[in-house]
Amino acid sequence: MTDARSQLEQVRARLQQALAPNVVDDWEQFTRLVIQDEIDNDRARNGHTAKLWYTTKEAAERLGCTDKAIRERNRRGRYGEPRRDGRRLYLSAKAVDADASGE
Repeated sequence: MTDARSQLEQVRARLQQALAPNVVDDWEQFTRLVIQDEIDNDRARNGHTAKLWYTTKEAAERLGCTDKAIRERNRRGRYGEPRRDGRRLYLSAKAVDADASGE
């Protein structure tokens, strides 16, 4: 176990002694949500996406065009190798974001 992990467990144990265990659990969940929100906001500010794949509808919204236009661009190979889940098509978020920034 890492030293940081050991310290976290010690702090958690002390909090559980001082507070009700459900309060500690709720606080941990709240903290995780706040941290994830900050990470997502930071990525958005810096032009990074938290998503790895976009549906054609999401890509169309990102690029301000139609779903049909995205499918045609994909057919021409513009977004690399797509992924499929049944009839749903997923495009690389990195390729779509590069298209959005004009790269």
